[in-house]
Amino acid sequence: RFRDAATTQGDASGFIQDMILVNSERVEVLRGSGASLYGPNAIGGLIHLSTDQGGGEPHGQIFAEGGGLGLMRGGSKLAGGWKERLLYSAGLTHLNVTRGVDQDDRHRNTSGQVFGKVFLTSKAAVTARLFGGDASTQINVTPFAVPAAGLPAAGRIPAIPLGPDQVRRAELGLPFSWSGATFAPALNDPDGRRGARFLASMAALDYHVSPRLAYRIGYSGVDTSRRFIEGPVGPGVQPVFRDVSEFSGRTDTV
Repeated sequence: RFRDAATTQGDASGFIQDMILVNSERVEVLRGSGASLYGPNAIGGLIHLSTDQGGGEPHGQIFAEGGGLGLMRGGSKLAGGWKERLLYSAGLTHLNVTRGVDQDDRHRNTSGQVFGKVFLTSKAAVTARLFGGDASTQINVTPFAVPAAGLPAAGRIPAIPLGPDQVRRAELGLPFSWSGATFAPALNDPDGRRGARFLASMAALDYHVSPRLAYRIGYSGVDTSRRFIEGPVGPGVQPVFRDVSEFSGRTDTV
């Protein structure tokens, strides 16, 4: 179960962008109510991310790739089993964008998934899963319009962006000229940053009493944190001092 514990809506939209699957076996999308299988939070549908179940001889892979915009990504996976008593799998990946679309949009993300299952007896098994991520993204200033004095008194106002040379002056905090422009695009903010981390964990004991009766004792925990950092440097309206807004929470379910 995954949600942003710091939101009143109980959704996970603030963290979906930071989820990088590296050790998944399949992804299931269920439309409509799934409450009978997945609990009351699944009344509108769900996305089920299933971790690799492991098994077999130890096997794995290592990968690395790079591309434009300063993109680099690498990771590794390992899975296997032991004497039909233990199943395991794990994956770790790191994404790093050093430049971005306008050469100043840095982003990094480290994500990992772990799965383990131990068969205590022919009727009892313990399963555990972990899924975590830590991301940091440089954020830009919200686009803003030219002061009202520079806009027509009436009629349709065309969207004319600030020229590239003036954009650069604005980003450096220097005086700039609108020169017929009607709005400034998302200017780079050197000390604006969004950080996010999450850790979703699950452990369960399954026991088959008979072919017709079984029970499960399970626990799941979700720990989330989103942090927005803004400093005095940058274009537009900036705080006088370093400003930090943090939204953190934890949900435990048994």
